[in-house]
Amino acid sequence: MFQTEQLAVPAFQKTFERLQAVGIYNKKELPNPDEITQVFGMTTADIWEK
Repeated sequence: MFQTEQLAVPAFQKTFERLQAVGIYNKKELPNPDEITQVFGMTTADIWEK
């Protein structure tokens, strides 16, 4: 899991930065690493319920 986090967290952060830059992600603060790792292993339906 640790190696996954080392790769996935920066990739997700960069994705949120890009989405923010083009106006798709409208929150001022990006998700922190803990928020990102909390959804690992969840289904899309589980994530949307949050």
